[in-house]
Amino acid sequence: MPLGKLSLRLGIALIAMPASLLLAGLLHSGYPAGLFVPALVLAILYWIDLRAALGEAASDAPGVRAACRTLAIPGLVIGLGLTALALSAAVDAWRALRTGSLAQAGFSPGALVLLALALLCGVLLIRGAWRSARGRSVGRARGLRLDSWFHVTFDDTHVHLDVHPPGRPAWQDAFPWSAIVRVCFKDEGLYASDGLYIFTTLRPESFVVPTEADGGEALFAALFERGYFPDEVFRQAISSTDGGFYCWPALEEGTGAR
Repeated sequence: MPLGKLSLRLGIALIAMPASLLLAGLLHSGYPAGLFVPALVLAILYWIDLRAALGEAASDAPGVRAACRTLAIPGLVIGLGLTALALSAAVDAWRALRTGSLAQAGFSPGALVLLALALLCGVLLIRGAWRSARGRSVGRARGLRLDSWFHVTFDDTHVHLDVHPPGRPAWQDAFPWSAIVRVCFKDEGLYASDGLYIFTTLRPESFVVPTEADGGEALFAALFERGYFPDEVFRQAISSTDGGFYCWPALEEGTGAR
């Protein structure tokens, strides 16, 4: 489904949630409030689909990064809301267990299962929102490994990129070793592929290569062996887990990779 339609449906679902509660208050009736849960479920599903669609874009364009960060807001709000609701209910259940029976307090086995599911969904949404808020240098396509569609090869003179992102046009590119002027490594944490930003004399922007691509780690090792990444910087890069950004030659203060 196009990103525009998914965004519109997510927006409608998000608006329907508070609107149902407001309508229930205005009409002094509980029936409109019954729309809240379906709207919440739809909002979660559309949020997941939209996030997956952005992942399939497999782009480092600023617009995609900005969309990922914007998408983090509703995911974080819904996730925190579900988590807070589940924890509050868990506290009530604990108190009921200490003072009487859960059944008398209205906590049936089915309610406890829903409580656990709400907590799980909340935590997963918060985790997904956090990953979206961090942005993404190289996306993972849903259900496909990077090394199945992003291929890197090189010989004595050139580096070749052969990319077939799912749902998008394939492209190929190449650059000579001799054109490289700077190499940067971006740590993307435990759940995303780290990225190599290779700057050349061919164009202002860098070539971005995920280390999890087919041939990505071999390219990283070759850059080190050919002297484009000194030993000290290379060791810092491969041991990084905190989102570090390492370049050689070092970037001037206030500049960044593109």
